[in-house]
Amino acid sequence: MPPRTTTRPHPPRPTQDRPTQDRPAPALLATARAAAVRTAATRPAAVLLAGYLAELLFRLVLVRSMSFPSVHPDEDSYLALARVLAGGSATEIPVGVVVPGGYPLLISPALRLADDPATAYHLVMGVNAAVNALVFPLAYVALRRLGLNRRRSYAFGAATALLPPVVFYSQFVMTDAVLPVLVLAWLLCLHGWLADGPLRRRTWHAVGAGASAGGAMAVHDRGGVVVALTAAVLLGILLLRRAPWRATAAGLAALGLGVLGAELLSAWLHA
Repeated sequence: MPPRTTTRPHPPRPTQDRPTQDRPAPALLATARAAAVRTAATRPAAVLLAGYLAELLFRLVLVRSMSFPSVHPDEDSYLALARVLAGGSATEIPVGVVVPGGYPLLISPALRLADDPATAYHLVMGVNAAVNALVFPLAYVALRRLGLNRRRSYAFGAATALLPPVVFYSQFVMTDAVLPVLVLAWLLCLHGWLADGPLRRRTWHAVGAGASAGGAMAVHDRGGVVVALTAAVLLGILLLRRAPWRATAAGLAALGLGVLGAELLSAWLHA
């Protein structure tokens, strides 16, 4: 009788993985990563915007009860020129000489929008606060370029924007309210132009440096010093070939246009 043979049971097959549709698709992963990157990049900008708005609100609170000039004859002179630039009738300048017209040009829309003197003065104070508070983000960027982390740059930038000489002049119709912003922007643009990087970025920074210097000349008597320093640096770097000549030439062109605009505005006000 032949021996009985028993069939050995086959080992169970390993369970297959779940279908690929249950796994996150590569496209979804890429989208999630992109969203995370955008969130990380947006968060510092949102915090910086909140800080700027806080600086702006602080300055507006300081001037909430101010409805007329108190520093004579400086405020009177700037307001008189702003009224002329807003389309008003010509008048005699209280200080006897025509001050630079860049700052009156900046605040002239406030006088065009409001007929009531108190309302117009409040609007001018709002313009002052909005421009003066820009010291905070500019100081933040400068500190970041010096190597400080975000928290320290934020804290020291806020402290810089709250320095008494910065905040004090924002409460009056005087060009000193906007000059610190122009000087900070000028320094940052000079650094961006001289630092290594793409040609386009360095060109825009050079243009910003020239335009900031021209703006400083347009708003303040001592802006000519900034223009002279900018011209010397641009020409020196051009001769030494320490920066791309295209970027330097663009900076010189922006400086020339800024100075020309300041001179034309001054000539028109003197006419």
